[in-house]
Order: sequence, then structure tokens, then C-alpha cells
Amino acid sequence: MISVHAIKQEQAEEASAFLLPESAKALKKGLPVAAFAVVEDETAIGALAGAAMNGVFEVHSIYVHPDHRRRGAGRALIDSLEKYTTEMDLGIKVEYTLQSDDNKTLAPFLEAMDFIEDPVHFPNYCLSPLSHLNINVNGSAELYKDVVAFFDVPEKILLAMEDRALREGFPMPEGGLVSDRIDREMSFCSVKNDWIRAYVAVENLGDDLIRIPAVWSELNDPREMMVMLSKSIVMMKKSFPPEYRVAMLALNPRSFKLMEHVCGKVEQCSFRYIRKD
Repeated sequence: MISVHAIKQEQAEEASAFLLPESAKALKKGLPVAAFAVVEDETAIGALAGAAMNGVFEVHSIYVHPDHRRRGAGRALIDSLEKYTTEMDLGIKVEYTLQSDDNKTLAPFLEAMDFIEDPVHFPNYCLSPLSHLNINVNGSAELYKDVVAFFDVPEKILLAMEDRALREGFPMPEGGLVSDRIDREMSFCSVKNDWIRAYVAVENLGDDLIRIPAVWSELNDPREMMVMLSKSIVMMKKSFPPEYRVAMLALNPRSFKLMEHVCGKVEQCSFRYIRKD
């Protein structure tokens, strides 16, 4: 028999096998994350997690163990989520990337659950081979003097930037700037007087995939942002073979044009589904 129950804070560790690391971490800390476990014959076989933002519940992950699929577990998770969001007067959004074979089966499942692809194209992730990435920055050494790798920045400064980004709504990786996913030698920021003014965050996800989940700047000179990107690209090319893939987040048409400038042609690799009205 299949049933679904809410995952409480004290149950986060037990459920972590079915959750993204960021969701499990947030749940353990008591942050505003909602998670549900699906159980068959008293054994957990999957989970769904996400958070409410701007009137919409954003699903961060949905997973059912392969041995228990096509038995109604996924539908039970969505039904429980729909009950929860109805009570909270929230819409539902699911965003995912084609990083794994599991995610390639997600679209047909969501469409069967009455979801449709969001017609709004941004934000989304775009994919390019590492070999295609290239930036030439023309400028004086003055542009480079404040740009340093995360590795060389005290953690308290990165954490202060995290707090500021959360307060002011700046782009931020899901796990923050000091999560285990962040590669601190490939991520760069502009720091002046212990104040971060711009950053490029890079994650090594394994499976021949690198991700740039956040690019942000309050600088007046766009060339300094290009310096950070160029330094990240140089480190990537030193660390990984050219066939590695790089996924970059495009927040709007302007950032998409930046990606085309850096990579040439790019391929969309993330998709967003919303529940039909």
C-alpha cells in the first residue's frame, strides 16, 4: 500500500537518500522547505521537496526509486503536493535539467499529471562544450587587481555575501557560495575592502558536467565581469578535457546574449513545467 507523509525536520537525515543535498540541508536547518516522503509497505521509496516563492511552490526535486516506479508513487506525491498547495493557495512549478537519464523521463510524467511547459523562456540553463568557451578581455591590469578566486576569500566574507544575496534577491547557487558543490578554484569574485562586488560561481557536478549557476555584478565596468568569466574558463580548461560540457544559467535575454558571445551557439538544457489552471 502506498502512502505519503510530510517529512519533519528531525527526519531529514533519514530522507536524504531521496532528496537533493541542498533540500536535505535546508530541511535539517529548519528553513522554509516542504518535503514529502512516499512509502510502500512501511518502506520509503521516494520523496518530493520544494519551497514557496512569490505565490508559487517551486519543486526542487521529485524522485522515486527505479524498482518502485509505474505503481502510482509519483502520482501520490503530486496529489499530496496539490492538496498542500491548494490549502496554501499556491501554484506549482517544476524546473529540471537534462543532467541525468532520470530527468529525461520527467517530461512525459509531468504532462500525464496535467503540467504544461512554461511558455516563459527565462531563466533557463544553456549547454555548451568547454572547448567552445572563449573570452578575450582588452584592458589594463587595473581590471584584474580585485578579482580573486573563492579559494582566496575568507569564508566569513562569502557567507556575508550569501546573506546579502538572499536579502536583496541577487542570483545565488541553490546551496550558497560555500556549499560542497562550489569549486572554489574555478569560482571568482571582485573584492574590495572585504566587500564582494561581483561573482561567478562554478560547480563541478561530475558526469562530465560543469555548471555556472550564478553570475552577478554591481560593477559599472562590464569588462571586470568578463575578466572573472575568463579566469573561470582558463581554470576549467586547465582542469578538464575539452569535451566536458558547461551549463550556464540565463536569467534574461541580456545574459543569454552574453552566453552566445562567450560560447557561440548554445543549447537549452533546462525546462520548466507549470500546473494547468
